[in-house]
Amino acid sequence: MIHCASPLATGGGKAYKDLMQKVNVEGTQTVVAACLATGVRALVYTSSASVVFGGVDLIDADERTPYATQYVDDYCRTKIEAEKIVIEANGHGKLRTCSLRPAAIFG
Repeated sequence: MIHCASPLATGGGKAYKDLMQKVNVEGTQTVVAACLATGVRALVYTSSASVVFGGVDLIDADERTPYATQYVDDYCRTKIEAEKIVIEANGHGKLRTCSLRPAAIFG
């Protein structure tokens, strides 16, 4: 399964924060639960490079780079939460997961 749903990373205020939480975090929890319940064997999650971007240029960043502790916005915060859910699900049952961190996706 490929999970790449996310709202645009623009906006602000409570409605924006709530939308990011609902889609990125709760939606990812739902996807992972559905994968486990139905025996899906592989889940590819489209995360974001922003999960490791804390406002400072990234040099030689890779999968070992720690998550940002200063969030640029609620999009970044919720993408971190969602990625952790996906990575934690790896190895539960027969499910294998991975997370991709593209810098930007348009379209």
